[in-house]
Amino acid sequence: MLRRTAVIAKVLMLLKKNWQRVVLAVLASQVLTLALNCMVTVVLNLHVADLLTILNSYVTGSFTEQQASAAVGRLLTLPDMQALYWLSLATLLLTPVLTLGLYDLLLAMLRDPREGEGVEGDVRFVFSRFRDSLKAFWCTVLVTLRVVLATLPGFALSLGIVVLAAFTGNSGILSLIYAGSIMSTVMGIRAEYLYRLSLACLADDSDAGVRAALRRSRELMYGHRMELFTCEFTWVWISLIVTFISGMIDSIAVALTVSMVCSVLINTLVLSTRAAFLLSRVNEERLATSGPVPLNGDEPPADKEPVEEDTLLN
Repeated sequence: MLRRTAVIAKVLMLLKKNWQRVVLAVLASQVLTLALNCMVTVVLNLHVADLLTILNSYVTGSFTEQQASAAVGRLLTLPDMQALYWLSLATLLLTPVLTLGLYDLLLAMLRDPREGEGVEGDVRFVFSRFRDSLKAFWCTVLVTLRVVLATLPGFALSLGIVVLAAFTGNSGILSLIYAGSIMSTVMGIRAEYLYRLSLACLADDSDAGVRAALRRSRELMYGHRMELFTCEFTWVWISLIVTFISGMIDSIAVALTVSMVCSVLINTLVLSTRAAFLLSRVNEERLATSGPVPLNGDEPPADKEPVEEDTLLN
């Protein structure tokens, strides 16, 4: 609870003094993702009727399988579908390194004694780590693979239940598939939070390799996953409110605009929270290795540097 309070207070103080710079940097780092979400919505609205027509023709027998495949193929060759493909590829490749640059800015501002006012530059930070594009992309891929591997026991349990039901003829046990689904979800979330700080660790130590960043994230998060979860969960109410409001809006354009604004706001809060949490854990380790801080006003031992004790984040 104390860490959550300190992290949230640090994030709010940072945004209070620098919200324009931080939001602009987040917008720059997420511009491809926002563009992709917007384009997916537009393309689906343009072609969903065509897809439903092809599906209905195939189901009713008007189209053979070859005719349906050919119709879908022609649909996929349209210019807007091709643009969607290339934008998806660019988002996949470039968003990790842009997020890495964003973490550079957030960590620098959070470390600054003047709550970020002493840090020059904003958007330039986001585009400053392109030399580490491969590391950022590979880090994201490895995290995804480890999360997927963590969900496999749950999928195996669900598959085993289906096989058992097929051999025994007892369809009642199929309800146990939910247990496998819950197990997959829980294990996936646990693994994802174990490596939640991987990109932030990579930003914190520019000389570190990908595996070192994953190992560092694992060290920092082991036993502290619930703390970060509760910190990030603080901002969920914003998503719930915006989702409720978007559901009441008939205009797709207005609803999409509200959703994009919410996405930028949530990313600003969540990414700032992760950066602040990383510094909290790093400073906690520093305090632990430096020995106890004197409480009676005495000077610390000569072989150790003085340690600030007012907060874990400064």
